[in-house]
Amino acid sequence: MRGPEQTLSEPQPLGSKGTWIRPDITSVAFSFQHRKGSEVEFLHLTKPGSSSPTSFELDPSRGLNFRCFGFSPDGKSLIAGGNQGILTGYGLDSKKLGDFVGHESTVFAVAVSPDGRYLVSGSADQTVRLWNLRTRELIVTVFDGEDGEWVIWTPQGYYVGSPGADKLIGWQINRGPNKAADYVTAEQLRKYLNRPDIVAKAIQLASAEEAVRTSYGTEFKLSDLLARPAPELQILSPAADAFVTAPGSIAVKIALSPTPDLVTRIRIQVNGRQLEDFLPPIGQVSSPASMSSACRSSTARTPSW
Repeated sequence: MRGPEQTLSEPQPLGSKGTWIRPDITSVAFSFQHRKGSEVEFLHLTKPGSSSPTSFELDPSRGLNFRCFGFSPDGKSLIAGGNQGILTGYGLDSKKLGDFVGHESTVFAVAVSPDGRYLVSGSADQTVRLWNLRTRELIVTVFDGEDGEWVIWTPQGYYVGSPGADKLIGWQINRGPNKAADYVTAEQLRKYLNRPDIVAKAIQLASAEEAVRTSYGTEFKLSDLLARPAPELQILSPAADAFVTAPGSIAVKIALSPTPDLVTRIRIQVNGRQLEDFLPPIGQVSSPASMSSACRSSTARTPSW
């Protein structure tokens, strides 16, 4: 049984300039230089009053360019972002502290919280990600669309978002060579994964792993849910590419493949417009049969099992 859900409001612009620390390069001097005869890039950090810079070398196997920089509030570490999703923490002695793993494209911006607890990064993969600065754990990922739809999710798949968020994220399931991959939307797993309480707790604790571990209803694994076969729906009639006219309604016959999990709701859209949900009789068992009926709006909603 679920307890009271915590809610998260729609993403808003920062109200205070002091909320996050912009990358500070006023206390040190930066210069860029390429190793002669190669494309490996160095970042030279020169402390005021010192003539010998500390060099940070970008791993050439992961990208060729640094794009953004930020310092921890205590001034003891540097965070550098770059091509191919690279986001790495370094000590000021140039020793690598570890990677922030998650972005899938160039990281263009980073910012840290004044208490040194969080790191925020923005990337060309169209996401903003929140990290634990100390442990480098990915806490949540944020996507804010231009159409007003938004979604925030944890690495474990728990999410919260605008009314259309269910359609914004999903998981591709590879079935092996020469086989089409399956795609499962968040909408199909909504009752398991739509958890505003877990997302809020992950941010508060600065750890998605800890939030999931200390929350109710998280005994299952996302991999187990994705391993369940998804129902396959086939339109039996009219035939594909058929031109059909009928006064007021059109009869459509569909077949739904049997699955271990009972199908309790079917939704059909026509040209992006949602029609009424079809609610199968409770307790009906899956079987490879088919049914047909007719309804208005040039479609029919007739599942079968």
